[in-house]
Amino acid sequence: MHDEPNAATRDRKRAAILDYDAWVERDLGPGPRQPMLKIAIGLAVAATVTIAVVRMWGADSPPADKAVIELAGDAEELATRLRALPLEQHVRLVQVGQRALEDRLLVGPAKWASRLNATQFGNGGIARILNRGQSGLVSLRGGGAYFSFTSRSNSYDDGPDIELQRWAFHSGFAGGDVGVVVRLDQKSVDDVTLDVLPDVLRLPSAAAFDQAVRKMRAPKPAAVVGGVYAVRSVRWGKSDVIATFEVLDRGPYGVSFVWYELETRPTPRRR
Repeated sequence: MHDEPNAATRDRKRAAILDYDAWVERDLGPGPRQPMLKIAIGLAVAATVTIAVVRMWGADSPPADKAVIELAGDAEELATRLRALPLEQHVRLVQVGQRALEDRLLVGPAKWASRLNATQFGNGGIARILNRGQSGLVSLRGGGAYFSFTSRSNSYDDGPDIELQRWAFHSGFAGGDVGVVVRLDQKSVDDVTLDVLPDVLRLPSAAAFDQAVRKMRAPKPAAVVGGVYAVRSVRWGKSDVIATFEVLDRGPYGVSFVWYELETRPTPRRR
């Protein structure tokens, strides 16, 4: 037998229900008016978001509401109430929830915005990449384990330059594309310039870079918080880019990083 929730907990539950009412009207359209069903769905959504944030960011996250976590733990009851929804609303609920989860997993946290040095580098950003194998978390092809410095996308379909696999960085993927990621000695990504990069990354042509990479065992450096990296990625007929990035944090699903394009070469053509 559980104790009755205190006044503060009841107030939080009421706030969650009121927020859910507005959300249903805005995003799902007219819906059920059964109070218990709405309470269950509203608290389920709140619990899912809260638990995901806590698990992803660990000690950096605000403390979770114990009452919400306890309610979310009764998965069978919540599933039963969700199945009572009209099918169209259930589908819509999943779609909205999926977008919210992808934003949390793939958008760089705002707390790192100050690390972006826009005055020193014109083309850069804060991003996230997921460790390969996080099946089902995001709808993008490749599971969010890829990132393109030109398209700024985590989809494998949008010309990725790097991949995070087994917590190590890779480059060079389908169609004979070639790439190399190296870890640098610099303490900050702000200290990286073209002249500090290894010679292989600065070879004058994509063809020379391709030949050099085929003769070497390309490194696959581990993703380490505070690590500074450089990559050259050649995608034949599409792009030849040299970029640098620094890992800002690492959670159970992937890493956040600040990145800059150092140089974009002419579109490479195969000989």
